[in-house]
Amino acid sequence: MIRFLRPKKILRPLAVFTIGLICGIFAPMILPQLRCKEIKAAQTPADNLDKTQWIEKCIKDFQSIKVDMTRREVEAKFHHDGGFYSKACMRFLDPDCNFIKVDVYFDFRRNPNDQNRAVFSDDDKVTKVGPPYLEYPCCD
Repeated sequence: MIRFLRPKKILRPLAVFTIGLICGIFAPMILPQLRCKEIKAAQTPADNLDKTQWIEKCIKDFQSIKVDMTRREVEAKFHHDGGFYSKACMRFLDPDCNFIKVDVYFDFRRNPNDQNRAVFSDDDKVTKVGPPYLEYPCCD
């Protein structure tokens, strides 16, 4: 006796395969357009202006660090980043965002009586200020 498959058993897997094939072909074309519309709707010009002004404030804060300022004056405005650092160069973080950093170089003294080792002092003078940059904060 010959058995024939019922139409439901054949059509159901065929329908699932066809829908999957259509979604696989057309979804990559449609989804990026939908995502762009969602992102554009979420950001208004006022939001972008606020962000731009905030970044400009952060850059101006770092530009306020001048050569011949003391270490004490710099530490009063900014926090130290974690991790290793030397007496000559230290990373400082913006107080509002720990991802924005700047490297500040100091002129330090050496102790001739202690194998000429660097001496840390709050009166060390700034010799150079690097450009601000983005980086994950170091946590100690």
